[in-house]
Amino acid sequence: EIGEEIKKAIKTHRSVEVYHELSEPSEVIEVSSILTPQELALQQKLQTLDMQYYRVPLTHDMTPCEQDFDDISSVICEHCLKNQPINNTAFLFYCRTGKNRTTLAMAIAGLIMCHIQGFPKGANIGEQERVSCPNAQYTKGDFMIVQKLVRLLPKGQQIKREVDFILDEIFETMSPMHFHIREVIFVIYNKIKNAKNDEDKQNLKQQSIDALERYLYLIMFNAYLHHDKKIQWSRSFSEWMKKLFGGHTAEGNCMHPVAVKIGVYQLLDNLGFYDFEKVPTSFKTMKERWCNRGQNLPFQGSFV
Repeated sequence: EIGEEIKKAIKTHRSVEVYHELSEPSEVIEVSSILTPQELALQQKLQTLDMQYYRVPLTHDMTPCEQDFDDISSVICEHCLKNQPINNTAFLFYCRTGKNRTTLAMAIAGLIMCHIQGFPKGANIGEQERVSCPNAQYTKGDFMIVQKLVRLLPKGQQIKREVDFILDEIFETMSPMHFHIREVIFVIYNKIKNAKNDEDKQNLKQQSIDALERYLYLIMFNAYLHHDKKIQWSRSFSEWMKKLFGGHTAEGNCMHPVAVKIGVYQLLDNLGFYDFEKVPTSFKTMKERWCNRGQNLPFQGSFV
């Protein structure tokens, strides 16, 4: 209904103000017709009969919540676990820019598919390419807070390596965009020193912390995939993270909330770039990060 109201409003004015990049000025474009993503999918389904469309709303440029991981992974598992071989199944992801949210969904799908099919060569420790460039340890995601998480997780270094392998493979398909979901953490943080004013500096700090948190969540998600693989991920990632879950595995082990037990939330509540800062940023706690989330874009009309 909301989509139809937006379409009606745009058709009435025959123009719409769009942002190609949030950091750039808006542009007014003329429109003769308009379709929602679902309508586009329905058109394509006339040619691809077994195609299915799913919409998973994610907030732009911000760390997804655990439920978002559940929503994406449930779709992937629904098709990968039922449709064998999974080589016959293809996934297409897209978002407004084709960067942050698309890459995240591709990473989740890639990790799940590799756990089902097996990780290829290059995903093990010691098999990665040598990186020789300034600040290589940070472009590889080796921040102090990341290493602390890795030490908390069983086989943490291997779990991180698998995430890095998937992200590197995704980057190869997205290289024209020059966007790497791990490397962008340090890229954004490095811009802080050249910020023009305090507002820009705060925005960059928040973006870098959000990017770091997103990377940590991917590592934790891969730990979940390892831990619950034998039960085919019958409990969700969010349950694995914090909720008590009744029942037992086939081996008789209690299915306890692993992340809570090892102290992951204490780590997320003290997030920061301790490699460079003596005093953590104001966004170090989960509460502070959530309170400061939101897009301050101009808009016309009223909320519906």
